[in-house]
Amino acid sequence: MTQEEIAMKIADHDKSIEVLFASVEDNKEKISAFEKIAISIERLATNMEHMSEEQERQGKRLERLEREPAEAYKHYKQIVFSCLATAVISGVVGAVLAMIFK
Repeated sequence: MTQEEIAMKIADHDKSIEVLFASVEDNKEKISAFEKIAISIERLATNMEHMSEEQERQGKRLERLEREPAEAYKHYKQIVFSCLATAVISGVVGAVLAMIFK
């Protein structure tokens, strides 16, 4: 092998090495981009988890708020029924007492 052939091979190897270094740098940039995407996805998953928990809490609060009027209605219905029952019973007792004391 002559000196010129050796110099050409060395030059070819130098170019190959430069291409490999450029490829390595490109790969580093791609890996960095993938790492950023992975971090973003992790944050997104965490945020979605928090949103899901908040949605559950709000669902429970909504159920309580929806039950409140029904429970109040039930309470007032019981009061009205009790008053009516008391009035009827008082009327009957009063009528019976009026009959007895005549």
